[in-house]
Amino acid sequence: MPPTWREERSGSLTDVALFVVPRAAGDAEDATVTVRAPAKDPAATLANMERSFDLCAGCKTSTAMTVDTATVTVLDLKGASWFPHVSGQTGKSPKPKFEMVVAVVPVDKTHYIFRMLGPEATVSAARPDYDAFLASVRRK
Repeated sequence: MPPTWREERSGSLTDVALFVVPRAAGDAEDATVTVRAPAKDPAATLANMERSFDLCAGCKTSTAMTVDTATVTVLDLKGASWFPHVSGQTGKSPKPKFEMVVAVVPVDKTHYIFRMLGPEATVSAARPDYDAFLASVRRK
């Protein structure tokens, strides 16, 4: 875990871990990193995450990275977030200028979801820490 993150207790039964990423200067709130398990269908999981964002043109990227011995797709979405239960959002309007970075990593015979969600500046600043955290995962 990066030294600037702090671990907190999650209210979700499917979360293995929840970390708070301190907000970047000018952002109104912190970002979160959740580790969730198990994901039975990695492709469906990524598609569901993507549907939760109103994306601006050109605001979706995907990259491949090696996690232990597996090649993993890391999806980066920028736009307006529709995650009211995650981001503290109330009402029916999405939160603008949010970013989510998500990867589904095979571990043993299941898949774990690693998701960072928060204001764009905070998530962008924390991306190197997220990538290093993801790269530190060891598949059994």
